Formats: sequence, C-alpha cells, structure tokens
Amino acid sequence: MNGHLAEAFQREAKLFCKESSVWILLSVYGLFLAYGSLQGIVSYRGELEKIARIRGEYSTRWTDIKRKAETAASGPTGAETKEVWGSWRSASLSGSAEGGAVAWITPSTLGALTRGHASREESIRRVSLYENPVRPPLANPINVMYGWMDFGFVVLWLLPVVLMLLAFQAVGRDRELGVWPIVLASGISPRYLILVRLLAPTLMTLGLTFASAALIVVLTSNAFGLAFPLWVLTVTLYGAFWVMLAAWAGLSAKSPVRQQLILGGIWMGAAWIAPGLLEAVMELRIPPVSAINGVLEAREAQIGVAQRVRPLMHRVYEQHPEWLPASELVTRMNQPVPGGPRRRDARNVYATYLVGEEATAKNKEELANRRREMEVLANRFSSLSPMLCVQYLSEELAGSSPGRYQWFNLQADSFIRKWREYFAGKVWRLEEMEAADIPRLPSFLETDEPTASTLNRAAWPAAGLFLWLMISAALLHRGLNQIAAH
Repeated sequence: MNGHLAEAFQREAKLFCKESSVWILLSVYGLFLAYGSLQGIVSYRGELEKIARIRGEYSTRWTDIKRKAETAASGPTGAETKEVWGSWRSASLSGSAEGGAVAWITPSTLGALTRGHASREESIRRVSLYENPVRPPLANPINVMYGWMDFGFVVLWLLPVVLMLLAFQAVGRDRELGVWPIVLASGISPRYLILVRLLAPTLMTLGLTFASAALIVVLTSNAFGLAFPLWVLTVTLYGAFWVMLAAWAGLSAKSPVRQQLILGGIWMGAAWIAPGLLEAVMELRIPPVSAINGVLEAREAQIGVAQRVRPLMHRVYEQHPEWLPASELVTRMNQPVPGGPRRRDARNVYATYLVGEEATAKNKEELANRRREMEVLANRFSSLSPMLCVQYLSEELAGSSPGRYQWFNLQADSFIRKWREYFAGKVWRLEEMEAADIPRLPSFLETDEPTASTLNRAAWPAAGLFLWLMISAALLHRGLNQIAAH
C-alpha cells in the first residue's frame, strides 16, 4: 500500500507541477512570503539596534556620572561639576527623564515569525523619579485585524487562501470531469484518492512557508529550540483545517461558483467578522477608560500644585521622620548661587511630580485593569476563529504575546519602585549623590515568564484550533460518504 501511495503521489506531483496556474499562484505567494520575511527581519534587527543604541547611551551616561561623582568627592569642584552635583538635580540626576537607568525587553527568538505586539508595545522603559503619570496601555489585544504585512500576516491571511484554491482545484476538477464514478467502480478508496490529490499542493505550499520561516530565524536570532517545531505543528494543523474545508467544498461542488463563495465567506468570517464581533463584545462588556481623563487630572493637579505640595511633604515627614533634613542643608539650599539664581529645592520638584502621580493613580489603575480584562476575554473567546487561535498560539510560542509584555512591564514597574525607594530618602533629606552610591543603585535584569503561565494562556486557543480541525474533518468525512452513497 505504501508503495502504491508513493507511486500515486509522484504521479500527482508531476501533474500538479505541469499546471501553469499553480506556478503562477505559488509564485505570487512566494513574493508575499519574501516581502513579509523582509519586514520581519528588518523589524527584529531594528529592535536589536534600538536596544543596543539605548544601552550604549546608558553606558556612556553612567561613565560620565561616575566621573563627576568621583571628581566632586576628591576635592574642589569646578563649575561643570557644581552644575550637576550641587544643584537640585543632584539627588536624582541618574534617574531623571534623561538619566542612565533603563529597562528593556529583548526581542523573542521567533518574534519575526508572528504578528506580535512588539510593534504596538514599548520595548524600552526609561527609569525615572519623574515617570509619566499616565502611560496609556494597549487598547485592543486582537492583533489579527491590525498591523502591517509581515510574515505573520502572510501565514494568517494568505496561506489559507492559497491552500483553499489549490485543494478546491485538485478535488473539484475530479468532480467536474466525472472521475468519481470511475474511481468507485474500480474499488479505489475515495479517502485514498483524496489523500493523493491533496498531498502534493499541501506539502509544496507548507514547505515553501516553513523554508521561509527557517531562513528568517537563521537571519535573526538563529535560535530554533523547541518552539520552532511547535510553531510548525501549529501552522500545519492550521493549513490542514483549510485544506479539508476546501476538499469538502470541492466534493460538494455541484455549483463550483456557489461553493467558492461559501469558502470565501468562511474565510471572511474568520478574518474579519469573528474578530470584529469579539472586539464589539469587549467594548460593550468592558467600558472604555479614557487616558485623557488622567492627563486632565494631572494638569489640574499641576495648576493647584502650590496648595498640594506642602500637605504632601508634611505627610511624608510624618511617615518618615528619619528623612527630615539637617537645618544647615536647608539653609544652604536656600542660599543664592554666586553669579546665578537660587538653587531649586529638590523636595519641591519631587513633590510636584508626586502630586501629579497621586491625581492620576485611579485613572492609571482603571486603564491597567481594563487591559487585563480585555486580554483574558480575548484569549477565552479566541476559539471563535481559527485565525485568532493561531495568532495567540504563535505569539505564545514566539514569545511576542501580550502576556510576555505584561510580565516585562511588571518587572519594569518593580525596578522603578526600587529605584525611587533608593532615591526618595536622599531627596527628602536633601543629600547629594556620592561616588559610593553608584554601585549601590538597583539594576534591571529581565527574567523569563514562568512556563505554567504561558501554557495556561495557550490552552484555550489550542483547544479552539483542535475543535476547528475536527469540524473540518467531520465535514470532509460527510462529503466522502455522500460520494460513496451516490
């Protein structure tokens, strides 16, 4: 049987390769793959270059800060050193908006293969005492409807179209030419014929896709690991769903135009209707939170900052009496600088930002909670569309999912808290930084998300993809039974 199958496959492959329409379709698909691959590679390398540039700036700035700190500690200070270490910025310069500390998330190993959230998420977080009070989160976790035409777009959107056209042509041609009665009379199994007919176009299309994917990985991270074969398995099952669906339509093709319209409608439903419906449900079930409200609240707080700063400072010193500065430091802070204006009190500067942060805390929490709720809802209902299932599975395997970015943001937020905790006491005590502070400062180290969390998120879309695969297999089985019955 295996020998007959191999012989039949070779014969079908030769016939398949002689079809000029097939080569035209695969050539167009290949061009899209090449363009999408280029987009993925450029995007991935762009992220690496961005991080390398920021890390270079980080290293240079720290070297300069350390040199000035050592100069200030070693003896008389020059005008430049006094500018930095004797001003209101001295206790927080390294953590200011132009400071040296930064947190970044490295691109995932297979990130160039997916329509991940890297293009809509900030991969670098500058750590500051004066953080922007409102950082609007991602509005909509459904990425299948958005983004540019990268490799993930080609796999999600165009691979089904190519497979359906080839499978429908291979099976529908037999129906039109009246091959099935001859097959049934000769005793050949319809399932055997379907397998032979579909194997060549499916293997050629998927082979072209996987070869492009492997080339992308080699030219980017060059790290395949276990994730790559799992991604290949996911795309194979995704392709099998569309092939079996098209084969079922081809078997029932009393009216080929009608069946092609049905296939087009199913594709449109998976690509647009189901994601759009889910988006609408999320908007209705989880009311939107406007980040503009947080900006307005921060602006109102800044307008009335004079009335809010003093009570805030009083509250801080009540909670931390050990932070009260020595009287001589307060006196020195209020003394005018020769040839320049009076120094600004670092406490007032810091308290001003804390006032704005307090005013926007509620809005920021509401935005974060809405984001989490939308992510959970979108993940749970991803089974509405096979495209959504593959999107979520691919992102989890590639490490470019919203969950991974949330994990990074949690680590970055923790780093920011530690940074501010270190500096807060020095700001309130009006202490200047010293060279000894440099090695004590917190540093950011990205840690991988627990595997259990990733598997938990991947469970729903994996079950959904398997369900869609079973549905298409059942339809194909029904079509074969109807052919046999007639």
